[in-house]
Amino acid sequence: MESHKVPLAGLVLQPSPCSIEPVAYRRKEAVVSKAWAKQFGSASAFPTVLADPPYAFVGNIRRLALTPPQSTMTYPNANNEPTTLQVELWSNSYRVFVLLWVPQRERMKRRRIIVPGTGVST
Repeated sequence: MESHKVPLAGLVLQPSPCSIEPVAYRRKEAVVSKAWAKQFGSASAFPTVLADPPYAFVGNIRRLALTPPQSTMTYPNANNEPTTLQVELWSNSYRVFVLLWVPQRERMKRRRIIVPGTGVST
């Protein structure tokens, strides 16, 4: 992950909240790509306790089985400019895993046109 070319961060959290108001989870581990460190700061920039706000995905952890595992959040970069991040959550019941990344525009992707068939083959 550290050598990934796009801004990418991975977090490992405790499965149970350490606070209810505001909801917060204790961080066990953080790993970031070089591109993330350049744009947002090092892995040590993540606090040991992540709360909602500013980490909006924290509120979804309790409902992880009921909510889609992918969402977005706004996070300030090193210049304090708001940046939209994709967030993906999953759990193995021992830990909660969080993947954060900056969405990239898909370049050079070929457009496909799908034409419905008539159902008749010759």
